[in-house]
Amino acid sequence: MLSALSALLMFATLAHGIFGPARQHVRIAKSWRPMMVGVGVAQNFLASPGSTVREALAFAESTLVSCGDPEASVAARHLVACAVGETGARSLSNLQSRLQDADDILSAAATEHLGELLRRRSAREPIQYLIGEWDFHMLTLKVRPPILVPRPETEELVEYILAELRAEGRRLGLGLGTTTPLRILDIGAGSGAIGLALAAALPGATCVGIDQSAEAVALARENAAMLGLQDRYECVHASLLEFVGEAQGARTFDLVVSNPPYIPRSDMAGLEPEVLVYEDDAALCGGSDGLDVVRQILDAAPGLLGRDAGGPPSGEEVGGGSIARGAAWRLESPVWLEVDSSHPPLVAELVGPGARSADTNVGAARLKLVRSIRDLGGLPRFCVLGLG
Repeated sequence: MLSALSALLMFATLAHGIFGPARQHVRIAKSWRPMMVGVGVAQNFLASPGSTVREALAFAESTLVSCGDPEASVAARHLVACAVGETGARSLSNLQSRLQDADDILSAAATEHLGELLRRRSAREPIQYLIGEWDFHMLTLKVRPPILVPRPETEELVEYILAELRAEGRRLGLGLGTTTPLRILDIGAGSGAIGLALAAALPGATCVGIDQSAEAVALARENAAMLGLQDRYECVHASLLEFVGEAQGARTFDLVVSNPPYIPRSDMAGLEPEVLVYEDDAALCGGSDGLDVVRQILDAAPGLLGRDAGGPPSGEEVGGGSIARGAAWRLESPVWLEVDSSHPPLVAELVGPGARSADTNVGAARLKLVRSIRDLGGLPRFCVLGLG
């Protein structure tokens, strides 16, 4: 049986072209030509009436190739599956079965739908936005613009956290299936991907996500309700500074996770059009060096972890429910960040008592960089921190 990380590697191979390599140094494909073939010749996006599913797939792939789509084959399969009503985790396998049926004819409505999807994809709209959903760590999540599409690298982050919890659980005599409470804070929740994946894997976990985008908060709440996790997941509309500064900042957590905006401003113009044109700049750009929000997290994390890390205050409300006191989790590495590949050595300089004084606040001085971890593409992508 494949390990979780081996399965992620297989998925990342497929997803790499859809996303580009993480969110970093993703350059615009020079061959891209939106919506036109040749000079002054408009592209036809409608398959012939009465086309079979197989013929529609061949037409879709040919159309996207002619538009210069660098992922024409993968995109065509997803779009045809969507057009003929195949959704969810088995959409592509169901499509594969339908390709064998010579009598499986596209309806007029499906033909029109496919044409609209191809037109939008020719302008490099992300596949995930076109089909309205995407799989993330054994969950199917709703996605919509401009909220950041969940990346395979972020799935890796979730799996590394779960591996850490498995190891900690062995030490404490706990398994991932334990109902022992674990309080998680997800900073920059977006679609809710990280927090919901962790909550789904940990029956005793509760998660608070925060995001400064009202659209992201609404989507995360929708995904929680769709997955039946609304009693253990809540999403708050606030920036990190607002969350810490208001009354809610008095709440403490056992685990702080984040996939914050981390792209340096100078790299933004070089992003693929799927990212640059359609996704929220505020969820991507981390300021001049990409570390603006990371610095805020490093400063706030020790206070958010609190003195009683490992057990919530009696009667604390999360997602409309009440959690019992006395969790046994005591995590040696309670802060996990996804960052730009240039950031791990910079993060090491921003934390600890010997950190650069100009960049370090009181909170960051209480942290230490335990280790950095490379993603499946070989880039240093994740920072794991503990209290110093």
